Amino acid sequence: MEINDKILVTGAKGQLGSAVVRNLKNKGYHNVIAVDYQELDLYDHAAVEAFFEKERPDYVFFYAAFIGGIEFKKEHPAEIFTKNMQMTLNVFENARKFGVRKLLNTATALVYPNDAPVPTPESCISQVKPAGPDAPYTLVKFSGKMLCDFYRSQYGCRFFTVIPCNFYGPNAPFEGNKAGVVPSLIRKMHEAKTNGSREIEVWGTGNAGRDFLAVDDVADACVFLMESYDGVGPVNIGSGKEITIKEAAEIIRTVTGFEGKLVFDASKPEGRQHMLLDTSLLNGLGWHPSHSFAESVKVAYDWYWSEKLKP
Repeated sequence: MEINDKILVTGAKGQLGSAVVRNLKNKGYHNVIAVDYQELDLYDHAAVEAFFEKERPDYVFFYAAFIGGIEFKKEHPAEIFTKNMQMTLNVFENARKFGVRKLLNTATALVYPNDAPVPTPESCISQVKPAGPDAPYTLVKFSGKMLCDFYRSQYGCRFFTVIPCNFYGPNAPFEGNKAGVVPSLIRKMHEAKTNGSREIEVWGTGNAGRDFLAVDDVADACVFLMESYDGVGPVNIGSGKEITIKEAAEIIRTVTGFEGKLVFDASKPEGRQHMLLDTSLLNGLGWHPSHSFAESVKVAYDWYWSEKLKP
């Protein structure tokens, strides 16, 4: 990418999209088009076509998604698949039609099967086995990865896919059924500390392991890859380390200052037992994360606290 190139970021008010916008602007890119659902309805093919025809972006970061937490996935399976597929088809086809030079598509670590080796290399994407509440999102994200390959094969489009680990930070949902595990625990502990509660509930046994990474690190990796990567296959983005939910909760307790008890409810779902990405490809290209888990939790908590204080 050149400094004057026109760069489109969809889902720009979400946590990853907004982090990429910050990263691009901090690096001097000044022709950034940041759109969210309020500016552009990605479900509407005609609207997307008119937008691409008018703006003619050179590069596209595709982050728009319709998704939430475990309960949300259980309640909205058809919507999750159809809405995400509509957005993917509309953006990809118009990126091709109007000559986008490069498109970064975002998948999810859920495309890897439960029995994949740990850490999981990109090659395991061919073994995808959609199942349970994650199935609709897993399937549509796998389809997006395959579409990148098809567009590259048939049209020569430089479309590629990144697969980030669990990320969190500013602009993440902290409330309701769209909140991920780290934001949820931050909110729970903050509220418990504020209300004087002596304990909080943590879903699951606490033994499940996760690959957690600051959203600003994920964004930096995405911009790095858009600038320097021209490969065909997907690229994992992760910390290279797995920590258990129990270990994460203890660190979050320290950061938030909550002194009460953590009660692990094994009757509640906790998802896969292990999720750690093999980041050899990304690290070999020269990129490494800049923030530890504790540091990134502090950034997320400070943002959440500042948002709570707003009138």
